[in-house]
Amino acid sequence: MYFVPFHESFPKIAVVETRKISVINDSNLPKGNYYFVNAYCNDKTCDCRRVFIHVLDEGSSSDLTPMATISYGWEPIDFYRNWGTWLSKEMAEQMKGPILDAMQPQSRYANYFLELFISELERDQDFKERLERHYAYFKAKQK
Repeated sequence: MYFVPFHESFPKIAVVETRKISVINDSNLPKGNYYFVNAYCNDKTCDCRRVFIHVLDEGSSSDLTPMATISYGWEPIDFYRNWGTWLSKEMAEQMKGPILDAMQPQSRYANYFLELFISELERDQDFKERLERHYAYFKAKQK
């Protein structure tokens, strides 16, 4: 199973619906523009209802290493316990997110990007719904 960037399957939608954050005056993050690029599981049999968010620095075109990789599962914890019966309690709790993905490299700014992501989810219901809608588009295209 791999997580594939949404823009690879839906480039026209991604151009207008990928979240971009501009950092102008923040003592915790370098000034710049950062994209929250969503990626979804390409396993046709999987219905994990999660997204990986790769935070990419617009000014770093030569280095596409994410500044942070955030895993976000939007379903209630019971969904992940039932979906992943093989998962430990701790692993199921990590499926419900957002959380920095422990299997991905993280920059020294990763925690700050996680905080930004959480604040975006809390204040912008459309953003949350967009991630879920993109998941539905991605899964429908697989069938």
